[in-house]
Amino acid sequence: MNEVPETIDTKQLAAKIAAQLHEKNPYALVQIERIVERLGAKASHILLEDTLKIEADGGMLTNDKKRRRSAGGVFFYLVRGRVSPEDRKIIFPYPRQRKKESGSSKS
Repeated sequence: MNEVPETIDTKQLAAKIAAQLHEKNPYALVQIERIVERLGAKASHILLEDTLKIEADGGMLTNDKKRRRSAGGVFFYLVRGRVSPEDRKIIFPYPRQRKKESGSSKS
């Protein structure tokens, strides 16, 4: 892939990364912008290259092995695993929502 200059505009690079990941969710674009701001263009580009390689090799399953992650899901998974806890709090400021267990009501 082409090298990305460190001086590229954050929003512009985030939009390019989102397009390559086929990511249309506005909140995902905000997270990608935070990733570019926090990690820089070069590190963000490396994460994108790694994501695209995983996708080309058949993708990545979710933790429960029931379905394949989207390209954006792979990208965010790699980011979570490679950044410091401090960076993770800034990039992903809201806790991930867990699906509620069916049949477990508190009445």
